[in-house]
Amino acid sequence: MKYFHRTHQAPATVLAQSAQFFGGRLAPTEETPSRRKFAGAIGHVIITAAAEGGHYTLVTVETNQPGE
Repeated sequence: MKYFHRTHQAPATVLAQSAQFFGGRLAPTEETPSRRKFAGAIGHVIITAAAEGGHYTLVTVETNQPGE
């Protein structure tokens, strides 16, 4: 499942916040300048943040455990 969101936050800020949010629940397994991956017994989540035209950052969140 993929989710998309546009934000005014910088890509580095988005990735730092993702580490803060998911880091307590899942183990980090990949870290690049534009992507973070976390995994655990409950599944995995991949967060990608990329600067888009103008003042926007496109955030893509991908998981193998879609919720309700």
